[in-house]
Amino acid sequence: MAVEAGVKVSAHVSAWDDWDWSRAFDAVFGIFIQFMGPEPRKQQFATLSEAVRPGGRLVLHGYTPEQIVLGTVGPLFAENMYTEEILTEAFPNWQIERLASYERGAQEGRGHPGRSALIDFVAHRPG
Repeated sequence: MAVEAGVKVSAHVSAWDDWDWSRAFDAVFGIFIQFMGPEPRKQQFATLSEAVRPGGRLVLHGYTPEQIVLGTVGPLFAENMYTEEILTEAFPNWQIERLASYERGAQEGRGHPGRSALIDFVAHRPG
């Protein structure tokens, strides 16, 4: 799709602390990165905020605390999961395009069958 749209995409995989977060990107995606507790997550969110250039977009997708009751994998601790309140407080003044909590059936291999309690956050950094 990127080629058809004439858009250059660069993707990289690394450990959190191994990445050079000093660059600013048009878009940053965090998909199921909920393995930090509330205190380290504050720094993680600050790092993500700085990594998105002004006017750029941040996309987070993960689990809500309701995932614990569903028991279909995910982080082991509810405090590691996102709520709408956590995300809006972490990114004040960002223009939110989508903030939604929902349940969805998932069949992602033998390790993750059944319903999942999910949350989406898509926002533009001010500036």
